[in-house]
This record gives sequence, structure tokens and C-alpha cells, in this order.
Amino acid sequence: MKITEPLDRCGKWLRDIVLVREKPGMQVKLPIRLKLKYNRMGFTEAEYVLYDLAHNDPGDYISMQERWRLEPLNGKYARMLGRKLQFERSFAPYVHVPHVYCWIRDGRLINMDDPASDFDVCGVLREQGALIAKPTQSKGGGTGVFAVCASDRGFVLDQDVYPEEHFLKRLLALEDYMLVEQIRQHPYAENVYPFSGNTIRIVTGMRRDRRAVDLLFAFHRFGSRRSEPTDSASRGGFFAQIDEASGICGKASSILSPDAEFSKHPETGAAIEGLQVPGWETLVRELKAVHLHMPYYELLAWDVMLDKNEMPWVIEINRGTDLIFQVNHPMRKEKMGRFMDGRGLLDRRR
Repeated sequence: MKITEPLDRCGKWLRDIVLVREKPGMQVKLPIRLKLKYNRMGFTEAEYVLYDLAHNDPGDYISMQERWRLEPLNGKYARMLGRKLQFERSFAPYVHVPHVYCWIRDGRLINMDDPASDFDVCGVLREQGALIAKPTQSKGGGTGVFAVCASDRGFVLDQDVYPEEHFLKRLLALEDYMLVEQIRQHPYAENVYPFSGNTIRIVTGMRRDRRAVDLLFAFHRFGSRRSEPTDSASRGGFFAQIDEASGICGKASSILSPDAEFSKHPETGAAIEGLQVPGWETLVRELKAVHLHMPYYELLAWDVMLDKNEMPWVIEINRGTDLIFQVNHPMRKEKMGRFMDGRGLLDRRR
């Protein structure tokens, strides 16, 4: 089923994805009675289809309306998490964060290491090979994120090749962007899908007494032809639950095939089920320790990538988290649901 009708703010991340629960080509349009029933519970029409609520109990799922209540949970302290240009300087003392080389603003490449000097982007690309261009304000789902690199034919920007002069002109047209260090991922993730950065989403929650932090859930994302160069699930990437005790991935899911689970990546054939995240216990322990020393944050959604030396790099920290993992693993009665319920974020369903 292809979703073609406009979705509300809560459902925008599901726009134009392909679902296969019903006949291909049909629109998501519920009878008014059903629409009102599920809207009262906070579900969009797209979620009704995605979670197959015609056959599954809505009481097992956290609705999009409830999920959006996570956004303001950190209050005024959440502002720093949304300021990607300042993120490195705020969190680098505590975790490894990709370096921000320059800020593209008002037709200038502003050198973040020495604003008084010019930033030689072509020289850096020839030396480093590639950088990541991303907007300073997230647009969600990896939108606007792409690789910038040097090649034998010139310079590549968003998969198009330009000679140096045209490349610089095109680059300077990117308003309020930044160029960030590209992290070379560990082979365990590279082997699953080599054409995207494959990140781990780890969500930690502060206990009410602020004396300990819990791991609420974790899943691994892997890119696909539809999502590359990102691993965004909303753009067609795959995602697999990570067992919090062992760091081992389960079967993968995709919102493009919500009824299916995959032991292997469908495009590369690489195993996902049983895949071990290297250094898992240490990774979780370190992230929980950092969160504990920031007790003003109720919830942190970490996006992490491991490099070839098993060093964890925090790509970003989100104010809230998508709950797309619920496609095959409902979360309302799990740790995430209990965390939200304890803070009054879940509705009382009849």
C-alpha cells in the first residue's frame, strides 16, 4: 500500500513509504468510524496499517501522539541537543564526536578551527577522502545528509561530479550546512551494508531519583539501496533489535515489508541475526555513565557508530526517538512504555 494522502505532523515520517499489508496502489483511508476511534487513541491512519491494528491490540503500542510527548521531556536543556553545530563542543569532553570542519553560511565556508582563515575544502577532501555534509538543524530521517568527496574526475557532491570551480559554487549554495568528519565504520557493520553508515540507536532514561540510568532499548540500523547514503528506517533502511544483555542483533525489519523479518540483509546476503556488536557492555556502560553526569536530561537517544578499532563515536544525540521498532516489537508494555508511563506521557486507554 502506498501512502499518498497528506499526513499530519505526527505521521510525516511515513509519507510516501510503501506498505504491503493490503493491495498495492490502495490509499490509506479508513472509514470515518475507524479513523475517529484510532485518532482518539493517538494513532494516525498510517500507523493503523503499519502496526496492523486490525489484528493487533492497540494497547501494546505507543502511539505517535504519545511519542511526540518525548520531544519536550528534557525541557530547556533539550536546546543543546538540537544545535548540531554546537554539539561537538558541548559533548566532546565526554564522548568521541565527529569533528566539524566548517560551517556554510551566507555564501562562505567558515573555518571552525580558525574562523579568521579560509577553509581549503578541496585540499581537505584530497587529504581526507570524504566529509559528510549535513544541515545544522535536523530535518529528520537523514534528509539533506550526503557525502562530499574527491575523485579522479573531480569532486562529488550528493553523488554528482563537478570540476573544482563548479563544485565550490554548488557547495556555497548550501545555506546553514556543516561539513563533518566521516567515521570509517567497523567491518562488522561495513560487511552488512557498505554503502551507508550503519548506526546503533541506544536510548537511555534517567531514573526519577536521578541516581541511576537505565538502557530502555537499542536497535541497529542498516542502509539499503533506497536509504543510502544513510541508514534511515523511514527511507527504507533495515533495523534489528539488540539484546541489551549480550549485544547480539535479532532479525531485521523494514517498514517497506512490515510483515516480514530478515535473518540476512536482503540486498547483500550478510547475516544480521546473531550479529555481535563489538564491545557492547563497555559501550552501554560508558553511555550510561555520561548520561548520569548530566542529570538534567530525562532521556537521551544516542546514535553511535563503531570505528575499525571498536571506538564508539556519537554521531548525534536526539531529543526524542522514533519508535519504528514497534513494527514487529510492540513497546508499550516494555521498559520504554514503563518509562513513559511513569512520567505521565501515556494516555489511559479504554
